Amino acid sequence: MTAYRADSAMADYRQSLILALRMRDVDGDRIGEIVAQVESHVADTGEDPGEAFGPPREYADLITADRPRNPRWPIIILALFGAVAGWLVAQGALAQLLGETSFGRPGWCR
Repeated sequence: MTAYRADSAMADYRQSLILALRMRDVDGDRIGEIVAQVESHVADTGEDPGEAFGPPREYADLITADRPRNPRWPIIILALFGAVAGWLVAQGALAQLLGETSFGRPGWCR
């Protein structure tokens, strides 16, 4: 493989690997370490990065397989409760501000 093709293949692999790692929420410093390891190996052996490490997505899956994922459901539940509480406060404040009542209850509660 010529030097131009090797550089082009490494640049394409690097870009795809960085994207795959970012999609898996890997920290930027860790991505830099991984890319440096890949570049070092390719420079030392002269291998094509795709042949040495496999496709970038599969390599990113392999690297992040043992990493625990942060559950997002607590954030979603808190956001939902916050939205409902905000809506109720806004409705109550608006009814109080306008003085709407019906049978002792605010007008928005009919």
